[in-house]
Amino acid sequence: MSSPDVAQKIKEAQQAGYDVTAETCSHYLSLTDQDVLANGPLFKCAPPLRSREDVDRLWTYVEDGTFSGIASDHSPCSYDEKFKEILGNKIENVFDVWGGISGIQSGFQVAFNEGCVKRGVDPRVLARAMALNPAKAFGIYGKKGDIRPGFDADLVILDPEKEWEITGESLLYINKISAFVGMKGRGLPVCTIIRGNVVAEDGRITAKKGVGNLVRRLS
Repeated sequence: MSSPDVAQKIKEAQQAGYDVTAETCSHYLSLTDQDVLANGPLFKCAPPLRSREDVDRLWTYVEDGTFSGIASDHSPCSYDEKFKEILGNKIENVFDVWGGISGIQSGFQVAFNEGCVKRGVDPRVLARAMALNPAKAFGIYGKKGDIRPGFDADLVILDPEKEWEITGESLLYINKISAFVGMKGRGLPVCTIIRGNVVAEDGRITAKKGVGNLVRRLS
């Protein structure tokens, strides 16, 4: 969700004892409706981007644990699907444009910069929102989502002082477009470890294909 008003309703339902989960995305915690007006189709997504005030308010629901996750909602569309045509049909208005933002690679660094660097959010809040809470929501806590005996050794090592700029060339997607291209910030993952094995380091994927395992619900 991108609306803090909706997040408040979710929070009230949770406080009333309802088993309700909700997620937001890094683009809803960083980009605004003004970015859509300035840059066009690349920033079209659903739900839509909101005002700067809404972005600031949305962070309060990340901090208080209302959200069960900060997701990427990754939309791997091609340039043509955003700007020219979809399945051979010419794009004539904004409603024809493929909706969504490519963000799975950039989501964590964007969230860290927007939350921890710009707003002084405790990094543990981000760990909870992007690891612990999702693991509990999907019933895999006990194997994923925390650093404890018996859990998989899944770790992301972040250099909090490392500066970055997202460019098309730095994207590892087939379609090297993203609304995050051009964004600059501080705080970058430098090593990713899955089940004790290094799978990415310094912006490069080091693991071979097929190293992933299906994780079933524990509860």
